[in-house]
Amino acid sequence: MNNIQSPILTISSISYILGSIILSELGDIHGFSSTSKLVAFTGLDPSTHQSVILELTMCLRLKEISLI
Repeated sequence: MNNIQSPILTISSISYILGSIILSELGDIHGFSSTSKLVAFTGLDPSTHQSVILELTMCLRLKEISLI
């Protein structure tokens, strides 16, 4: 098991066992064309997707509440 040659093991608190688990889940990280795609795959990049209509509706409702 000590034959893992990965930069992931240079991160503090990541042992050979945890490093092996992470690498087995990701597979070949070179398959991701960018770091943002890798981060999105892992679920570490929370993002909000809103339409303009939803945002406008929320804005109008907030203005209604402030007028009351």
